[in-house]
Amino acid sequence: MTTSIAFVTTGDIESIATSKRAFGMASPLAGLNYEVSILLEDTPNNRARLALEAPTARALWFDRGSASSELRTKRRILRELAPNIVYVGAYGVRNLVLPLAPTRAFYIVEHSELLSAIANRSMVRRVSDAVLERSSLRFFDGQVCASEYLVDFVKARLRAKAVRRVHYSPYAFTRSVLTPGGAPAPGTAGQTILYMGTLARNYGILHILDAVAQLKETRPGVRLVVLGRGRDYETAVAHARIKGIEDNVDFKGYVPESELPEQLSSADVFIAPLFDTIQDIARCPSKMFMYLPFGKPVVTSPIGEACALFGPDYDFYFKPNDVASMRDRLMAALDRPGDWTPNWTARDHEWQARATAFDTWLRGLGVVSAPHPAGEETQYQ
Repeated sequence: MTTSIAFVTTGDIESIATSKRAFGMASPLAGLNYEVSILLEDTPNNRARLALEAPTARALWFDRGSASSELRTKRRILRELAPNIVYVGAYGVRNLVLPLAPTRAFYIVEHSELLSAIANRSMVRRVSDAVLERSSLRFFDGQVCASEYLVDFVKARLRAKAVRRVHYSPYAFTRSVLTPGGAPAPGTAGQTILYMGTLARNYGILHILDAVAQLKETRPGVRLVVLGRGRDYETAVAHARIKGIEDNVDFKGYVPESELPEQLSSADVFIAPLFDTIQDIARCPSKMFMYLPFGKPVVTSPIGEACALFGPDYDFYFKPNDVASMRDRLMAALDRPGDWTPNWTARDHEWQARATAFDTWLRGLGVVSAPHPAGEETQYQ
């Protein structure tokens, strides 16, 4: 006897990262006796990621179209599949897949950020986001929150009896995909900083470039590698040129997951800017967890999930919105002592560990009763 779970996603993983959990948890859940399906938009990036990280999951493909056509396709698939659990990766217009008639399935929604708190979204969109956020608390059976802030936000708005249906589960990484390897380019050892993520002002890319410009004054060989794209990509490229650091910055754009180990292994320091805003306190920066297996300093701020991950006394926090402070912490990380060791255990942040905790939560709710394969249930407890 197995438990069937269907992950509902939307879009291409290059631009919409909420499908990362479906890809990451698919194989670990299969090892815990789940039958895993993923509803995916048919794109080359999604197909490549599935083959790399979740090759045994059943993919149910749909083509990009209008929101209404995508919803019709998803509802039809779910009716035919009839899974025990439906996991909606992000509650938006294209994922309004709640059944129109009663069903025995247990519906879960994930909260990975608080869109209604993002200041640069239009007021109309923020109001729409708030309506979806509040309605998801009423209509879904279970709530998965990717940050401690979101756990508190959700619990404060639920009835006391429903609080146990809230599960805390930050993002994670897959060990078999992110295996350290490779070496720095000749002449760059101790000089390379890497940023991976969306290139947007509110994600800190311009502050990073300003800090690198200041670092160049005393370290002319400093190198910044930027992985990712975003709405401010061209602005960032122009900003690097204005600051006179275009030869120190390598904008690589979107890099497939299969190429990330080599890129991340070549870095000496990672940078993950966070601001003292509700947006950053509430969200869970998935890239931060992808840095962990490489055992290099992650320069960030004591905000939200970064503070939860690294603790209050971490060596490489900089003051939010302070370029000079970022520069100083980058310098300290690049010049760290040879005996420096990370204050985290990477194994605790693999998707395998998240899947085990998720399974334990569902069993505590009585949603899952199927036995584990021998030995699997204690592997990460």
